[in-house]
Amino acid sequence: MSQQTIGQSRPYERGEVSTGQFGRALRRLWWLPFITLLLGAALGWAASTVLGTTYTSTASGVVVANGGSDSTEALAGENLSKSKAVTFGSISGTSSTASAVIEELGLDQTPEALLQNVTTTVPLDTSEVRISATAGSPEQAQELADAWVNVLGTNVGELDDSTDAPGTAVELTPVGQASLPQDPSSTDPMVLIVAGALIGLLLGLFIVIAQAQYRRR
Repeated sequence: MSQQTIGQSRPYERGEVSTGQFGRALRRLWWLPFITLLLGAALGWAASTVLGTTYTSTASGVVVANGGSDSTEALAGENLSKSKAVTFGSISGTSSTASAVIEELGLDQTPEALLQNVTTTVPLDTSEVRISATAGSPEQAQELADAWVNVLGTNVGELDDSTDAPGTAVELTPVGQASLPQDPSSTDPMVLIVAGALIGLLLGLFIVIAQAQYRRR
């Protein structure tokens, strides 16, 4: 192989940009990635402002079916408690429950809007009803979760069932106080700002590469 052949550089395909061409384009348009980086960071900050900082508190209640004295009745009561827990979970997601919580806490919200901030779960094969409430401060989230469980506990009348054993009483007992969140449950604003800045920087570099390709034509 001749020295002339060895010294030849690889021909670039159509649309390719060499490192040197990119470097020259970047020196000429250095300000463009800088501007897009700042714009991306600003958009990330705006998104964090719109979303705001939220906290989530969790409260639990246990459904108890009283009235059984022997082991057979106790087992039936346990099964009844698990069944009623599912019913409590369904009642928790209704507008009537949200309205009762709004009235108790004196909130200026619609039931539909408040329901967006509350999630109810019933762990499989348990009599526990778990409420996760989201609000703008740790104290508000804790207060909302506690109030939700308390309101559910007053809705025992909605669980009346003619198939229940006579003398059986069903109630929802709160398990302590709702947790007081220490850290926000929403995305850290700095994460959004950094992500926006990175996307902006990549967009700026992409434009620089596009400009270098255009000048090759």
